[in-house]
Amino acid sequence: GQKGVSLGFMIRKERNWGKSIMTVNNSTKHIDRRIVRTRRAIHVAFIELLAEHEYSKITITALAKRADIDRKTFYTH
Repeated sequence: GQKGVSLGFMIRKERNWGKSIMTVNNSTKHIDRRIVRTRRAIHVAFIELLAEHEYSKITITALAKRADIDRKTFYTH
């Protein structure tokens, strides 16, 4: 199921094979576990920063630092 803020996609595990899939606009495709991990890190970092700061005060630099990713990785995802 979904938790927290929606970032326009939903990641779930298939029951039979445990593969990560992403659903976007009712289409489904398999995605790499590294992508799932990175997007989850960005999501968690955003929620944590949102609890500490106003939305307008959250920067990409702070988000990337909290998620332990490079800025260019943030823009890729």
